[in-house]
Amino acid sequence: MKRNTILIGLTLMLGLIISSCADNDEVNPINKKTKEELRAEVVNLSTAVEAISNSKGFDIITSKLKTRASTEDRPQNILSMKITLDDIKGEYVYQKDASRMKRGGFSDFKKVKDTSLFIMKLPKEIIHKPWRSRGAKTENKEPVNNFMVTTKKYHSEYVINSFNFNYELESDIRVDSVDIGTLAVDWEINQKGINYNAQFKFPEDYLIGADLDLSKENAKYEYFLMKDDKALYKEKCAITPLKDSLAFTYGLIVGNIEIKLVDEKYVILRDGKEDKDAKVEIIISENKEKIKADVRFMGAAMLFSSGLDLKITFANKDVVMLSELIGEGTLAKMKQLFESMYDMRFVKNIVDRVAKQVYFMNKYESK
Repeated sequence: MKRNTILIGLTLMLGLIISSCADNDEVNPINKKTKEELRAEVVNLSTAVEAISNSKGFDIITSKLKTRASTEDRPQNILSMKITLDDIKGEYVYQKDASRMKRGGFSDFKKVKDTSLFIMKLPKEIIHKPWRSRGAKTENKEPVNNFMVTTKKYHSEYVINSFNFNYELESDIRVDSVDIGTLAVDWEINQKGINYNAQFKFPEDYLIGADLDLSKENAKYEYFLMKDDKALYKEKCAITPLKDSLAFTYGLIVGNIEIKLVDEKYVILRDGKEDKDAKVEIIISENKEKIKADVRFMGAAMLFSSGLDLKITFANKDVVMLSELIGEGTLAKMKQLFESMYDMRFVKNIVDRVAKQVYFMNKYESK
């Protein structure tokens, strides 16, 4: 239900972005120096995306693993739940033969050590494929628990009847004793709306993230890819209902080059200063099916994934389509990265699943 709410909100924002851009034919300036810097910034962006896509962290956060819909991991008919780090702290390792708990459900893990953190160790193969049904566990050899998640913050609380949800997570991930990154999530849903923030920091000091704020007062989203404190790519949008209309703001940053909507006109800035020697236009793809299909997409290089593009005409009449400058391959990988920040299959199918097993195991098995 929570994921569907996010999807609906982002879909509505996409439709508004498309209609707003389609109705605005204004053009604005840019100069030759900006063209050269823009190309240089795109090179930096492509280099970063390539480095990230070749990392082990990329494979983890973009994993498409699925689990069958089931309540076998926990007792049924629970309408509210609160799990904190104190409830699940300790070191737990995956075991080949699952054990049934006293009040229903199963546990794939056993506690091996006391600690103030929540540490889970499991075979890395599980991360890249669906969890097997317990009846199919026929391996004779013991699993190699070479994938470790060390969780420093954990708070998961929900009440279904009032639709309140609070979630906080910070986990360090290691594979074969090598650090691959830190994942952090801060998420709240209540009657006022949704506030969601997710980030993944790679060892190479690259940081990707997504922010979402949906309420009756506004709808905002932001995606970013950083290197240290520098924004290699950032896209942000805000929609605020007015009495008889909508206030719409949009910004796209590639390095030190920014394109944004100011007073219903798209302008380009270099290091915060507007340039005035060329023009920029919003282009709508002629492929209507692409727009229709991608309007369901929930995250990533939103402008380009919506069938929209930025056409830049320089003072010497050179024309650049920004999507072509960035490159199809880079945009596809960015789409995977930003989409994963909303999808969070790793969190739902690994961290939360184990946390629930451990919670019920500690709560009921110790009595």
